[in-house]
Amino acid sequence: MLEHIWINPIDNSDLKVYQYGYEECEPEHLYGPATRDHYLLHFISKGKGTFYTENKSYTLSAGQGFLISPDIITSYKADSDDPWTYSWIGFNDTNAEYYLKHIGLGIDSPIFTYKDTETFYGIFNDLKKLNRNTVIGQVRMIGCLYMLLAFLISNGKILAPSFIFSTLLSIQDKAFFSSKEEYVKNAVMYIQTNYSGKMTVEEIADYIGLNRSYLGIIFKEYTNMSPQEFIIDFRINKAKKLLSD
Repeated sequence: MLEHIWINPIDNSDLKVYQYGYEECEPEHLYGPATRDHYLLHFISKGKGTFYTENKSYTLSAGQGFLISPDIITSYKADSDDPWTYSWIGFNDTNAEYYLKHIGLGIDSPIFTYKDTETFYGIFNDLKKLNRNTVIGQVRMIGCLYMLLAFLISNGKILAPSFIFSTLLSIQDKAFFSSKEEYVKNAVMYIQTNYSGKMTVEEIADYIGLNRSYLGIIFKEYTNMSPQEFIIDFRINKAKKLLSD
């Protein structure tokens, strides 16, 4: 079972959440080889699987996780008998490497272990409850990311009472996008994050909460392209960059 929750970055933070989600994999489910343009942390909650980098492979199980770094070719495969279930969160910005170094993670050391499963589940459950189409929700996503990083830096120690997030989540999210430009900006960011997978204009419109026809109108107004034309153009430019690299 796959549960995708794709997230927009906000511009005024030193860390930006790109995406998060959860998946119960089928036996031998394989993703990759592929590259990302941001960091991606996977937390394994059940089962087993193998993570492959350009030079090594790691057999992992519940209570472990792995880091995918930008522009590094990786793949990962669920075990045939006991396929893994994992949650993930993607992020990036200039300070991302700084925080990961304090955890001890990097290209040459992409594996970590976590013991405090209660704190881990609490943070990801809070992420699932957030309204991604509000400014308040986006700010809280950044807060959850900081909690996850601090959780790893502390090597599994409980960082804060769970009621902190419960209190935050009790506040109603009222700061919805207020202009056509903001809707187009978030549609573009969604495309930039999800360009490598299957994607439809209906999916983008549903994500940002607009009618598909209206999205097409305001998208062309600001970009001089339809959403579909923008997707194709963005994929071509990405492919050119990958080939040149």
